[in-house]
Amino acid sequence: MDTHDREGLIEGVLRALTVPMEASGRHVHLSREGVDRLFGPGHRLTPVRDLSQPGQFVCAERVQLCGPKGVLDKVVVLRGPRGASQTWWCWDPSGKRARWRSPSPMPSPWG
Repeated sequence: MDTHDREGLIEGVLRALTVPMEASGRHVHLSREGVDRLFGPGHRLTPVRDLSQPGQFVCAERVQLCGPKGVLDKVVVLRGPRGASQTWWCWDPSGKRARWRSPSPMPSPWG
């Protein structure tokens, strides 16, 4: 096996072992009830682009998360409606990384 063949084999193995990943520092998933409360009854979320996970997409809609420690503006809505609303965000004001998940967010429409 020559160098060219070895390089091709290595590239093929690496491609086969590569797992696509995407990360979002802050996003929400909304239930049907959440979409209706925030954007009006029967509102359909607007897909902007597909994510690497099948059936997942970024929506044009954005929300504002308000809590006792402040406000996050322009938080992206991912995918279509879900069975339950969820909020995900990373917060690093002091150099410590924290990842939070809230099963019942209190978003308000942004815009």
